[in-house]
Amino acid sequence: GRERGLSSESIFRIALAEEFEKARQQALLTTAVRLLSNDEFEARQDIDAEEYRDRLGIATAVYTSVQEMQHQAFVKQVHGLVYREENFRMVVANNEHFARLDMLAVVWGAREESERELLLYYETQQRWEVAHSEAETWRQATAEFQEQIAEPMRRSLQYFE
Repeated sequence: GRERGLSSESIFRIALAEEFEKARQQALLTTAVRLLSNDEFEARQDIDAEEYRDRLGIATAVYTSVQEMQHQAFVKQVHGLVYREENFRMVVANNEHFARLDMLAVVWGAREESERELLLYYETQQRWEVAHSEAETWRQATAEFQEQIAEPMRRSLQYFE
């Protein structure tokens, strides 16, 4: 290589410079790859965070709607209970009302019966008193009559003696 005019030292320097350039290119490439990797990693992190937020949002929405549904079911249950209780109260009230009516009917019946019995009793007593009074009147009338006719009777009997 003397013809070209390059010494072995120059060749060595060129080779070294080429090696250095290769190493520099490699370093640049590595740095670029690392930067890209970083970017990708950050992008993935962002995406993960967004997905997590979305999932959380969906979960919250589902949980909320489930809670609302449970609340509505509970409200319906309470309404059902209240409705059933009202029905039961109405049935009880009706039963009590009819029981009171029955009792009133029995009381009225008993009262009428006892009034009839009292009337019958008074009527019987009245009849007895009237009969007694009539009997007494007849007894007195008979006594008076006998008294009145006793003297003429005696006289007429004397007449026959």
